[in-house]
Amino acid sequence: ASKLKTLKSIFMSGDKIPTTLPDAIRKAHGSVKIVSMGGPTETSIWCVEYPITESFADKPRIPYGKPLANHVIYILNSRMEICPDYTPGEMYIAGWGLAEGYCADPDKTAASFITHPKTGKRLYKSGDIGFYTPDGIIEILGREDGQIKINGYRIELSEIEAAIEQMSFIRTVAAVPVHDRTTLAAAVTLADGTGMTAENAVEKIKKALAEKLPAYMIPENIRVMEKLPLSANGKINRKALSAELSNMDIPAKKTEKPLDTKIEQDLLEIWSDILKHGNISRSDNFFNIGGSSLSAITLLSRLLAKGYPATLELIFNHSVFSDMADCMDRTQAEQTAWINSINLDDMATKAMHAMNEALPFDPDIKKHRVFMTGATGYLGTYILSRLLKETDCSMYLLVRAGTPAEGYERLRRAAADKNQPLPENLEERVKIFNGAMDRPHLGLNDDDYKVISGECDTIIHNASIINLMDPLSSIFPTNVQGVANILELATTGRIKQINYISTIAVHYGLENVDLTAVIPENTDIHRWRDLDLTYEQSKIMAENIFYKARKNGIPVNILRPSSITWESGSSAPFINNDAFVKFYKACLAAGSYPESPLKVNIVPVDYVAECVSLATVNRYGSSLNYHLVSKDSIGVNRIYSWLGELGSNIGSQDFHGWLNDLSDSFVNGFISLYFKNDLSDGGHYSYDCDEARKLLDYRNLEPFNVTKSYFEPLVEKFNNRA
Repeated sequence: ASKLKTLKSIFMSGDKIPTTLPDAIRKAHGSVKIVSMGGPTETSIWCVEYPITESFADKPRIPYGKPLANHVIYILNSRMEICPDYTPGEMYIAGWGLAEGYCADPDKTAASFITHPKTGKRLYKSGDIGFYTPDGIIEILGREDGQIKINGYRIELSEIEAAIEQMSFIRTVAAVPVHDRTTLAAAVTLADGTGMTAENAVEKIKKALAEKLPAYMIPENIRVMEKLPLSANGKINRKALSAELSNMDIPAKKTEKPLDTKIEQDLLEIWSDILKHGNISRSDNFFNIGGSSLSAITLLSRLLAKGYPATLELIFNHSVFSDMADCMDRTQAEQTAWINSINLDDMATKAMHAMNEALPFDPDIKKHRVFMTGATGYLGTYILSRLLKETDCSMYLLVRAGTPAEGYERLRRAAADKNQPLPENLEERVKIFNGAMDRPHLGLNDDDYKVISGECDTIIHNASIINLMDPLSSIFPTNVQGVANILELATTGRIKQINYISTIAVHYGLENVDLTAVIPENTDIHRWRDLDLTYEQSKIMAENIFYKARKNGIPVNILRPSSITWESGSSAPFINNDAFVKFYKACLAAGSYPESPLKVNIVPVDYVAECVSLATVNRYGSSLNYHLVSKDSIGVNRIYSWLGELGSNIGSQDFHGWLNDLSDSFVNGFISLYFKNDLSDGGHYSYDCDEARKLLDYRNLEPFNVTKSYFEPLVEKFNNRA
């Protein structure tokens, strides 16, 4: 320390500064000025500085700093646009310090020294990822090549290193991907004088990381080394380190067989089938024995199919077998208790609390004021377009929008995407109200709620969450509680007609029904508690709330469309990426479709919209069920035979052979969830549609009949003629 008395300033550069180093320097020489200097060689060595005046020992990094004079640093996104404060992007450097290029390497020069496409400025592409803070300080998160993706998660290696190097017994650390970038590993060297064994150090590191980082960021393999491999310029040679750690044997783990409980045996069966692994231990990590982000979706669907309330978050955050089983056990117990606590009759009764004070239903209204949800969605856009074109209804729309202008823009954009006309006087026919289905009073402010409840006479409830693999708890707030919120609105101010867009799939709740049976429209479904298809479960629950409303004299029409597909009246319709289309695209990718005796019922979106529009005007005051379906349910084999005749280059294959060729994770999960990996059972029934026919009579229309020609736009869309 005596030799440093005249030392005034310390400039540190060359590599990332350990966050504990400035404190150690001040402890030895408290009055010294410490400055972090940074910048690539391509910018005349230094282009940024940051005076270190405070402790960063408990923080993930020391800020990079502000640009030096004659240098400009931009943080740009992939479109070469400036990123807002705190938004990560790549660091590009401009100014007098830029080098002319790399000696005798024009290709590398052209790749790294670029011209901005809009400003024309010459920039150096640094490869560093960082962001600006509001006070103009740059923080570096790491290198572009220091960001890796493992098991679906994007991981910044520098964050792992920062968490480890904060430990007092660590001298240096490097985290790297190993085994073809499928696993994380880290290597450390220990500080002098710790007296700590390598085994104790690794144990302490893992324990500390578990408190700071999510499980997916904790290295599977941590090694204590005498020194880390260095490159010629003295920096850590990460490529060599990764190769060295990949070649090291991972210590053998003690095999612990899964417990003889239903959850662990179910989990064992599913893991073994997906991973093709015959010796699974309770200590195994799904992603370390062959699992991936794609197979995680299959795992999710298989768990949901067995009735477990799983989520992708559960799978990724609890990927060790025993941890996953324990979490599933807790979650299932909580889910069961929650489901048992749900009383739909009670929800409906509470929703109708203001019914006695409301004005009675007026059956003589001719010009309707309609409150509608889901108007910017796929079906909603077609319904809105028809109501505005074919009726004189005034529309009151619930739209997530900060301002009415934003709401109108969302409507026009949705309509334009689907080639659906909206009137030029849209603002005169339509009123926009900002809100959300899952919030009390639909998220409306008091004034808006009073306007809608007092002025509207009809509600079209079309909004719902259609995430087929979500647990019930995720979709309940919108699909079930949201329906109770709609019922509350319908019985406040004045009694209103409700037209609820349900789904033909509610018949999944029927028991012991032959697939050859024809389902009457007046069928009500009351079974919902023990179902494992959560979307269908939520729609049945919603219908039951409306059954209770009907018993209390509220007019509720329930419209049940089958699988909604593209518009029938256009040669080049908008084709929504729904389950049917995803299945078709997956078959194209696999080069085959699965042979199956199943039937499906598909119906064009414009046909459904027409029926909703007719019901709104002509079934005001009624409480009926409507099957909005095509005339016949069609066999899967027949549909794909038609597609083949139209030029679709796919043939048939037995189910298991097709499944092996399947690469689409959504369809794989969909099959696992809905058909339990066997396409011999499931699919659609045949449906009576007498009430729907009566609706169509108002316009002299017939129920839609699916023919080969209907599929021509699908084949043309994906340009796959042989």
